[in-house]
Amino acid sequence: MNTTLTMTTTSTSTTSLPPAPVRLVQLSGDVFNVGDPLPDDGFVSGRVEVFYNGHWGTVCKDGFGGVAAQVVCNELGLEGAWGRFDSSALAGMPGSEDQTIWIDDIDCQGDETHLSLCGNAGWGINNCWHSEDAKALKGSLERVSLSRDRLLF
Repeated sequence: MNTTLTMTTTSTSTTSLPPAPVRLVQLSGDVFNVGDPLPDDGFVSGRVEVFYNGHWGTVCKDGFGGVAAQVVCNELGLEGAWGRFDSSALAGMPGSEDQTIWIDDIDCQGDETHLSLCGNAGWGINNCWHSEDAKALKGSLERVSLSRDRLLF
């Protein structure tokens, strides 16, 4: 008599990837990454990009406002700084047409540690053009009173 023993194991542990990081691509083309210090004038602005699936892509401005800008600011390591959405051309150029628009219809509550943890339409699902890429301005709180003329409200 032959007996076959079959054993099935089920794992309940899951592996999750860390949240996708962000960066700002400045008008000059310079990149402001997580942990970079603010420039001497206390301000940095640029197109918001997120790294996902092996490459950098952009974030659509749909739903992107002050709360999302502050989440980006915090994620970049600029706690104690303020962030806001900036639609001006001075904040950065649109992404190139070969870049994926990764995030659209962003919905941040303000307690997220990473922009990619905010609600959104889903990775790569969008109805945007690169002319709608989100841009943000970050600044040091101690520089605000000295530089009110630089703020565009």
